[in-house]
Amino acid sequence: MRKLLFLFILMVSFSGCYLFKKQTTYYGISTDAKNIVFVMDISGSMEGKNEGGLTGRATAAAANAGANVVERTVGGRLGNIAGSQIRKQTTKLGSAKRELIPTIKGLAESTQFSVLIFEDKVKSWRSAPVTASATNKNLAAVYIDAVQSGGGTSAKAALEQAFRVTGIDAIFFVTDGQPTDASAQEILNLAASKNRSKKIVINCIGIGDDQDETFLRQLAAANNSQYFRK
Repeated sequence: MRKLLFLFILMVSFSGCYLFKKQTTYYGISTDAKNIVFVMDISGSMEGKNEGGLTGRATAAAANAGANVVERTVGGRLGNIAGSQIRKQTTKLGSAKRELIPTIKGLAESTQFSVLIFEDKVKSWRSAPVTASATNKNLAAVYIDAVQSGGGTSAKAALEQAFRVTGIDAIFFVTDGQPTDASAQEILNLAASKNRSKKIVINCIGIGDDQDETFLRQLAAANNSQYFRK
């Protein structure tokens, strides 16, 4: 029983606490738009370690130490599984989840939002935007926390689907790599064409050292939006 209690406390400390947080920014960018689409890369490379910053390295070190303690204390297959789950919080996908879930939890109830995830294919959490009720925010958090990484980086397809969402005024686009379904210029041309009259904000967040920073900066700047490097 003590081992299970110890395991529960550590799992909450390293992987669950962000499920209960709320914030009104996404990577420091305000989320005060009325209809938002969050577009998150879950390609295979997102399983890589999050290289960014002193805080990221400190979190990774703490999580790795915690995972080692769990594996030794709990032992066996259960200990190994629990340790692996804790270490996953140090990946780029884990970092993206820790940022997105509190952001969604902090949305005003008057906001409408959508969540798209992409690798080789693009998947939508819901077929249309939903209001930011407590129930919808909790359901979105559970969905996001459960996604697994794998596949390529179909950035063009993801943005095309985001532009098809009715009534949006802001897109938050998060990726760690270079597009695999089109060139950067093709995606910039797509955004210019689709957004000529809509004037949708396209805030871009790049995670890790393999991101195409030039492309993301250009995409944000061309749409009067912000770029953030994680």
